[in-house]
Amino acid sequence: MWKFKELEYKRPEADEIIKKCHEAAEAIAKAGSGEEVMEIMMEAEDYSKKLATQFILVNIRHTLDTRDEFYDKENQYLDEISPTIMPAMLAYNAAIEASPFRPYVEEKLGSQFFVEMDLQKKTFCEANIPLMQQEAKLVDEYQSIMAQCEVEFMGEKRNLYGLQKFFEHDDREVRRAAFKAYSDFYHGHEERLEEIWDELIKIRNEMGRNLGYENYIPVGYLNQGRTDYGQEEVASFREQVRKELVPFCQKLYEAQAKRLGYDKLYVFDESRVFPDGNAVPAGDDDFMIREAQKMYHELSP
Repeated sequence: MWKFKELEYKRPEADEIIKKCHEAAEAIAKAGSGEEVMEIMMEAEDYSKKLATQFILVNIRHTLDTRDEFYDKENQYLDEISPTIMPAMLAYNAAIEASPFRPYVEEKLGSQFFVEMDLQKKTFCEANIPLMQQEAKLVDEYQSIMAQCEVEFMGEKRNLYGLQKFFEHDDREVRRAAFKAYSDFYHGHEERLEEIWDELIKIRNEMGRNLGYENYIPVGYLNQGRTDYGQEEVASFREQVRKELVPFCQKLYEAQAKRLGYDKLYVFDESRVFPDGNAVPAGDDDFMIREAQKMYHELSP
């Protein structure tokens, strides 16, 4: 049994990643059978998984403590190189798509495999590399502001998640105070947060225009892997939410206010669902892990 803290991190080198992608693409172009193409792809997939592990390690360790200097720098480094390796990754994809053995690959992996490749191609152009790097810096700054939250509340310094647990408190005034402390944090950082949003909107719209769109919205749908529905369908869904779901939720809130004994439900009351307290898990962490393991094993070996 390994422990997360014992997992070794080794910095991925952009030149090596690019070289591996080109070597795999060349090998696929020279392959003499579908089986050979699949073998090359499985080797590339193995390398990709090991590479992804390094990226995920940095992301988790940086997120756990954004003030850790080492992982902060590594996170910045990976944000810088990630867009620069995209051309090589797309060249690898292109080799698979152009292979005479593509039908064999599609038979083995399914058509969605190629649909996702097409999405990657539609969401990237080299003109966007510096914009993607700027975007990553802004997103990281936003996450750091959120992660470094320390609010004095009820005698302790708490982060945003630490405050949220008081949203369910049985004392309404404690809930009110917790929500005010929560919102005060956002008000205290309002100016920079608004600047980040403004800069992100401008950068992303420029990225969209570089890809031939009017703005970033179509790119946002593509980046989320949405291939079977788009803006029109989501607009229709939003309208259904407004007409059908909002009135229904209002009835639920009215029933909740009645249960809690209030004439009016305020935002700081929403998380307190029942007057005698909200439902809690039936067991400790170990119990829930065992139950989850049982459920997943029953779903599939």
